[in-house]
Parts: sequence; structure tokens; C-alpha cells
Amino acid sequence: MPMLRLLKYVLLLIGIATLVIAIARAPGVITLQLQEADYLISAPAMIMSLSVLSALVVGTIWLVVWLVRLPRRHAARVAARRRRLGLAALSEGYMALSRQDLTAAKLALRRAEAGLPEEALPRLMAADLAILQGDHAAAGLLIEKLAIEHPDKVQESRFRLALAQNDLSQARLALDAGLKSGDEGRWALQASFDLALREARWTQAQELIGKMARLGLISKDQSRRYKGLVFLEDLRQNAAHLDAVRIRAQAERALKLLPDFAPAVTVLCAALADLGDIKKAQNRLRQAWSKAPHPDLAACFIRIHKNLPLDEQGQLARKLGDVQPDHPETLILRAQIAARAQRWTQSSQLIAGLAKAPAPERRVCELMADIAVGEGDEGAARGWLSRAMTAPPDPCWHGDGIVLPAWQALAPLSGRFDGVQWGLPEEPDRRTKALPDPTDNVDNPPQAITSSADDTLLLDEFEDG
Repeated sequence: MPMLRLLKYVLLLIGIATLVIAIARAPGVITLQLQEADYLISAPAMIMSLSVLSALVVGTIWLVVWLVRLPRRHAARVAARRRRLGLAALSEGYMALSRQDLTAAKLALRRAEAGLPEEALPRLMAADLAILQGDHAAAGLLIEKLAIEHPDKVQESRFRLALAQNDLSQARLALDAGLKSGDEGRWALQASFDLALREARWTQAQELIGKMARLGLISKDQSRRYKGLVFLEDLRQNAAHLDAVRIRAQAERALKLLPDFAPAVTVLCAALADLGDIKKAQNRLRQAWSKAPHPDLAACFIRIHKNLPLDEQGQLARKLGDVQPDHPETLILRAQIAARAQRWTQSSQLIAGLAKAPAPERRVCELMADIAVGEGDEGAARGWLSRAMTAPPDPCWHGDGIVLPAWQALAPLSGRFDGVQWGLPEEPDRRTKALPDPTDNVDNPPQAITSSADDTLLLDEFEDG
């Protein structure tokens, strides 16, 4: 491209030079008569003078026009720059909303509103932010105001607000209105999936996952993960209506899609134990433990061996832990079983290294307090309980800043799919422990939430991939 431009300039200069030479060689004299006076001017000089005069006139006109248009062009450039910054802020704001960072979302929203004062997108984002903050009244006002100015932009926000209020009938109306208006974009497909999950329509949810993957809205890995999570959520809500054979079959499919995911492993192992296949359940637990020891796996181990003598449980726990002998979860599991068997010295020795850490976990402090009580040392027990109160919190399943007793597919407040994670909430001081830890009562696990048995998945309808 630079060479082509240079060639054009060279050809232009050659053309101008040729024209000048041709004019200079033009023969003849031009006579001008002004008030009885005759002026003789050569033709080349006359032509050159007229050419220069014409160029000056054209240049002057162009300069005047450029100066007149300069303020408008400057304003357009400023507006374009403001719009670019506004769109960038809008993108940043929605990314902040997706990770539940409301402070960053507010700052981005202010920049987006400044850069896009007349557009609907910042107002949609303001409504989404109000929904996440739980201010449904403010969100409703924003949406209705937007409906007057941009009626084609509100169905998505109406759907999200209805879903946040758990008003599934209004959510369905908003989704249907968006589809009737021809709005069949990403939001409509995602909204259909979210609504299918809320209404426990698992078959439709799986079909929508496949459609999103085919359209490139989610990756192949995401598609596999989403399908596995839907299988698990179906089991979580409907296990009470299914026999152990059906639970085992569906849990195996979930585990195939979510290798080594602790909730999938525990559901399968519990089903195997209920069917009397303890050996296979032990092998599954051992396989998962070798890759990633987890408190849920430890709770499942205790559950499937609860009827065995404590000494035998201790031997099996040691065998399970052989694949990860020095892992904290291995040491804690073995120490818990030893404490139940009142083997206080053995329990203390197993977690001695964890207890000597600068900041031992809360559960380690509590276990050390139990050991001290068992040994009759009330002073040491009070000391460990005091340390437990200020100890770092234990990792947990959490979503929307709320501690949960077990994994679930939907976040408890926002209803966001795959919004429950293992670890510590971003704001641990605001966490709320909603229910007791299920490991505290392994003999009576909490009952699953029930829904219509007709909505459970047909295992033969879907491909694994």
C-alpha cells in the first residue's frame, strides 16, 4: 500500500510538470486593452496567472468551509470518543456484574451513562444492577421508564426482574413477548434455559444446552459441564422419588461429564452403598481421593461406613488415605474417626502438624477442643474453642456470599446457574450459614427437595458429549 501511494504521487508530479512545460511552449501573444492602453502578455504567462488565481480562489473557499465545519467536526470527534469510552465502560460493567462485583459495576455504569446518555444499554445495565442489589422496586421503575423510550429493549430486563422475584409466570410472559417481537438472540436462549431450570424441566434444559453449543454461545467443555450439573441438580431435587438403580445410572452419567467432581462422586457412592455394592463405592471414593481429597468425600466415607465398628472405620480410612497420606483432609478424616473411638492420643498426633500452624483452620481448633475434653483438660479445651472463634473460616460451598450446607446448581439469591463454588466467599464477614453442616448428622441426611417425578430426565434421550 505505501508503494502504491508513492507511485500515485510520482505520476501526479509528472503530469503537473508536463502541463507546465506545455503551457510554457504555447505560442502567441494576448493583447489587453484598458482605457486606450494596450497591454501585450504572452499566452503562457496569461495561462499561468489564471491558474494561480483559480488555485488561490479555490484554496480560500476550502479554508473558509473547513473553518466553518471545524466546531461541528470537533464535537463529532468528542462524541465518538465519549461513545467509545461509554461502550468500553458498559462492557467492563457487565463483566463486573457477571462476577458479582457490584462496586466495580457501579463505577462502570457512571462512565457508561456519561458516554451513552441517550442510549438504552446503560439503563438496562442500571436495571440489572438494581436486580442484583435486591432493589426490585427501583429496577421496576427503570424498566417501565425504559419501556416508554425504548419499548424493544425491555423484555430481557423484565424477564430478569421476574426471575429475581421468583415470579415464573411473569418471566414466561416476558420471554414469550421477546420471542414474538422477533428478539431471538442470545438472551432469549439463555432465558429459556434459566426458566427451564427454575421450572425443573430437565429434559428441555438439556436440549437448550445442546442448542447453545451448536450456535457457539458456549464451548464444548462448557456444554459437558452444564449437562453434568443439570443431571446432578435433577438428582438433588428428585432423589426421594427415584430408586437406587436409577440414581446410580444418572450419577454415573453425571460423573462421566464431570470427572472427579466431588458432589457427583458422593451421589454415585451413596447409590452404590444403598445397592449393597460397598466395594465399588470404596474404589470410587479412593479414585477420587487420589486426585483431590475433599470434605464431601470424607462425609460420604463416614456415611457409607456408619454401621461398621469404629476400629474398622479407622482401618478403612487409613487405606483410603494411603493415596494421599500427608494431605490435610486425610489427616483430619483419620483424626475424626480416632476421636469418635476415643483414641485421643492417636487423634491428637494425626493433626498435631495442622494444629501447630500459625493460623490453624477452625475445624482443626474444634477437633483439638474435643480431644482436650476427652482427655479431661477443660482449660486446653477452652483455649482451643477461643482460637476457633478467631480462626480462619473453613472452605465451604457458597453462592451470593451465603454459606450452603451442600452443593446446588443455582445460587441461592440470584438464581445464577453454576453460581455455587467451593472455597471462601469474597466477603467472609457477611457470610450467613443457612443450614447445619450435613456431616454433623450423617445418620439422617437432609431430604432432597421434591418436584414432579414426571420431570426427571430420560437417560436414553441424550448423548454423553
